[in-house]
Amino acid sequence: MKVKFIAADLEYSAKMIHEFMGMGEFLDMRDNVVYFYPELEGAETLADVSARLRPAYEGLKGELTEKPAIYQSAWDAIQNDIERAIGEIFELNAEDYFNSIVCRVSMNPVCPRFLEDNSFDIFYKWSG
Repeated sequence: MKVKFIAADLEYSAKMIHEFMGMGEFLDMRDNVVYFYPELEGAETLADVSARLRPAYEGLKGELTEKPAIYQSAWDAIQNDIERAIGEIFELNAEDYFNSIVCRVSMNPVCPRFLEDNSFDIFYKWSG
């Protein structure tokens, strides 16, 4: 089970936050988003969300760039244990499955999973 952690850029983060503010196809999680980004209160368009997030993104750029390496290191340390546990539970060789998972470290406090392309997002404030 190989997981590759990457940093999401402002464009991606804004798009996903916009979606989870009830302006797209995903569940409306506006209250959760605005809790972390009060400046988004009243934002309606993707362009507005992006413009309002830009100052926060610029301030977090260093942290957003560093976090994927931190998470990658944490995952790499436990990957074999996870594969072994999954293998025992499902009676299969987990090393043979899901070897192209991508995890985007994002500004979005909602952490969606995308099974169709083996990817998921995590909030940059995740402490694991």
